[in-house]
Amino acid sequence: MASWSDPGRRREEVAAMNLETGELVRAVRAELLAGGLEIEESETYVEEYYEDLTFRKGFDHMQQQSMAETFKRSWAAWSVAEDALKEDPSMFGAQSFGLIALGRMLEILKASGLM
Repeated sequence: MASWSDPGRRREEVAAMNLETGELVRAVRAELLAGGLEIEESETYVEEYYEDLTFRKGFDHMQQQSMAETFKRSWAAWSVAEDALKEDPSMFGAQSFGLIALGRMLEILKASGLM
């Protein structure tokens, strides 16, 4: 692409790749979101353990559960990416996948007020 003689075509191709990359990132981020959670009694937590955390004040129970599940999914995705990079540091896409997952975890921490 760098050697293309037509700068207009190069610009169009770069714009198309940017659009496709953006759509892929949006799709991965959407997959990390928890949706349609059914809370099992075994997954509930004892409230006294968490009463001093600001996370508990601003969100209802379903929002907390959704954020926790999204964080778990993001953590798992980040762990998979890290393991893949340990096996093969040149693996295509693993760094980007890990950064997307890490970004989602940081967003949750920021929104929760724990950060």
